[in-house]
Amino acid sequence: MPSNPNLYSMAEVDLLKQLGSSANGLSSEAAAQILAEAGPNTVAAGQRQSFVLDLLHRCRNPLVIQLFIIAAVSYLMGDLRSTLVVGGMVVLSVFLSFIQEARSTRAVEKLQKMVKTTVTVLRDGKETEVPLESCV
Repeated sequence: MPSNPNLYSMAEVDLLKQLGSSANGLSSEAAAQILAEAGPNTVAAGQRQSFVLDLLHRCRNPLVIQLFIIAAVSYLMGDLRSTLVVGGMVVLSVFLSFIQEARSTRAVEKLQKMVKTTVTVLRDGKETEVPLESCV
């Protein structure tokens, strides 16, 4: 990867030289070698959290913390009805948030499986269409 942050201001010849390319694009062999070294051009998928960690993470929401405090104060004041109502609101908020995000994540994963993105690149002086993952 080039270390010069001002690539946009370089002359074309110098830029292509620094990037290891030419006006005819990369050769198929050079592209295959770079792909083998750098890996596919994909967005790294994040690790999924466990159910418990995900719920705890959702409890860090300022609104949820505020509702916890209100429930605790209500409990300490002996108002059981308010404690149960506010506690129910907390549980409902956290679980609805979890369910909504789980559904949207599944929808995004289905869409990503349906859409295959390709790009047009110069390989050996010819325009070629390749999958985005193979772009270097």
